[in-house]
This record gives sequence, C-alpha cells and structure tokens, in this order.
Amino acid sequence: MLYNVRYGFIDLGTVRMKTFGKFVKNGKTLWKVCSYIDSYQGVPFVDLHVIYESHIDESGYPSQFTARTFDDGKWYYTVYDFDQTQHKIFVTIGTGTKDVMKSATYRDTVAVNKKYQDGLSIFYYARQKSGLNMFEVIPTYQNEKVSTTDLQFSSSVSLTELDAVDYPVSIHYLEGKANFIGIFGLTGGFRGWFSSDDARVPILAKLNVLLGSVTFELIEWKRGTWTPPHSFDE
Repeated sequence: MLYNVRYGFIDLGTVRMKTFGKFVKNGKTLWKVCSYIDSYQGVPFVDLHVIYESHIDESGYPSQFTARTFDDGKWYYTVYDFDQTQHKIFVTIGTGTKDVMKSATYRDTVAVNKKYQDGLSIFYYARQKSGLNMFEVIPTYQNEKVSTTDLQFSSSVSLTELDAVDYPVSIHYLEGKANFIGIFGLTGGFRGWFSSDDARVPILAKLNVLLGSVTFELIEWKRGTWTPPHSFDE
C-alpha cells in the first residue's frame, strides 16, 4: 500500500506499507511488517528516509521493532526487543548498513508492567480492531519513552472520497490521541478511515503534528483483486 503524505497544499513524501509472510521464531508465529518513509526530492527543510520494521504475534503485539534512518550518508539504528511475558523492553541503538546494525552505541533494559506496542505495530493493531465499537488506551513505547495511545473505534459504516477511485468508499472511522512525538512530528489527535470490508485497509489518515496537520492518502495498492469497497458493498 502506497500513501501520499501532504502538509496543507505541499506534498511531503510517501509512506509504503508492506506485509511480508509469517515466520516462526522461538516457537512463536510472527508476521513481518515494514513501513518505508521517504520525502520527495526538493521539498524544503525535509530530507527523510526511514524504514520501520516490526515482528508482530497473532495477538497483534510486537516481539521486535527496528527503526533505520538514513542521514548524512549513514544508517542509524534503534531496536526494541519486547519480552511481553516478563514485561521488559531491551533497547539497542547503533549504526550500520541499510541491512545490518554493525555497532551498538547504547543499550538499556526498561521494566514495564504491561504489554507494549511500538510506533508501527500500533498501526496494525488499530487495523485489526477496526470496525469494532470500543475505546482503548494502548501502552506505547516510542523514542525510548513509555507513553500511551488512545484509540476510539466505531462500528458504524460511512463514506469518504479517495482521489484514486471515482466512487465513494465505504469505511469505518476511528479517532485517537498519540501521547508522544513520532515520525513527521506526529503528536496529539488523529483520525483514520479504514475500508469497511474484511481487509480493513487504511484509506485516509489525518494526523496532528508539531506545526499543524498532515494527511496520508492511499494512492496505490497491490493486494490480489482487492479494490476499495463501493458504498453498495456495506
């Protein structure tokens, strides 16, 4: 899934979300998911190239999160290893190549008292719960800080517009609040629109950032024969 990121009338870049096949690690079945974030060339004051990767279990919680950021010719790594049973998060920060962290410059162990999401896995958790009618406060570990994300899900079905198709798209709506600062300066309130079919594909998102708000809009997809559901597919 490919999303255009827009700040006001300025297109900032793209976010590509990709789900890889499941694998087994330490007897546990996990899914590998990645987010590739790239600013458009020539955008003033923005030069962003980040890869987020999470390994998520069947309940929607991560066992590992890796952030790789390319800056000034180097790849910088942040890795969180989650021990969700013992309630610990092992933090490693270092540098390396695009594919491998070769040297660690910082390590820490964080004791927590609940299961935690990371900045990417919570996106897939929200997608998994889309269409339910419920409110949750989700413990979230982001930027080496313990925080929370508030999520209000809705089971109602409504319509939204999408530039990539010429018909109204049937969606479920959620709103929430990120109590931390994330990528693009994400913080505070946000809204999301997920397809109302079983795929629960994110269609649109409007996120508050430090200097205003940005919009994520689905512009390309490759998911078998899937297309955004019509209003008559409710």
